[in-house]
Amino acid sequence: MTVERYQLLGDSSLYVKTPSKKKKPLKGDLEQMMGGPTEVTYQAGAGAREILQALKEMAPCKCLGISYFGNDILRSPLTSSQVRTWEKIMEIADKKAKYVGFVIAGSYQRYQDSYLAPLPIYDKNLWDIRRLLRANGFNATAGRDYVDTWAIADDKVHFASSSKKDLCRFWALALRSLCPRDERPRYPTRSELKRQREAEHTGCEESFKRRRTSDSVEQRHQTCRGGDSSRHSGGDREQSGGQRRW
Repeated sequence: MTVERYQLLGDSSLYVKTPSKKKKPLKGDLEQMMGGPTEVTYQAGAGAREILQALKEMAPCKCLGISYFGNDILRSPLTSSQVRTWEKIMEIADKKAKYVGFVIAGSYQRYQDSYLAPLPIYDKNLWDIRRLLRANGFNATAGRDYVDTWAIADDKVHFASSSKKDLCRFWALALRSLCPRDERPRYPTRSELKRQREAEHTGCEESFKRRRTSDSVEQRHQTCRGGDSSRHSGGDREQSGGQRRW
C-alpha cells in the first residue's frame, strides 16, 4: 500500500446503509473526489481500542482522517484506561501519518431513540476527547454543521445512502484542509508514468547486459580451465606413448 495516499480509519460512520440494509463504503466516490490514492478502513461498532489496533496495523500514509462516534462511551464517564488508549492513538497516529485530523462526533439528542440508548454523559465524553486531542496539537472537530444535516437510515444509527455524496464531500474538504496543496497525494501524470516505464525498461536492459557479461566471463573461464585440462592430459598421453614405444 502506497505511503502517498489519503487514509480514513474509524467505525461505521465511514459507510452508509441502503433501505435494504446494504452497506455502501465511501471509498469509490471519495477517491474520485480526491484525485489521488485513497483508502477507507472501518469496523462496525469500533471503539477506541479497535481504532488503536487498526492504527497499529495500518501502513504509513501522507494524510490520515480518523472518524469516531463513541461506541464505547455511550453511558458512563471516561475511564483512565480509555484516556490512556487515546494517548496511544495520538502517539501512533503522529508516527504513521504526516497530517492527522479527527472527527469526534455524535450526540445524545440524535441517538437517544436508537438501539444505542446513550445517556447525557455521552456528549460530555465526546467533548472531553476533543479537548484532549486539541490540547495535544491535533485537529479535532464534531463537524456538527455537516453531520446534523446527513440523513439517518431506518435503524436510526447509520447514515442513509442518500447522504453518501455529502459525507464524501465533507471528508474531501477535511482531508484537503489538512494537507498542503503541494503535498497532497495524487496519481502520476502520463508523462511521469512514461518516464517510470522508460526507467524500468532501461534498468531491465542494464541488468540483462550485466548478466550477459557475467555469463561470457564465466564461459571464458570454463574454456580456459577446459584447455588446461586438455593440454595436461595430452602431455600425459605423449609421455605414456613414449613409454610404450620405449
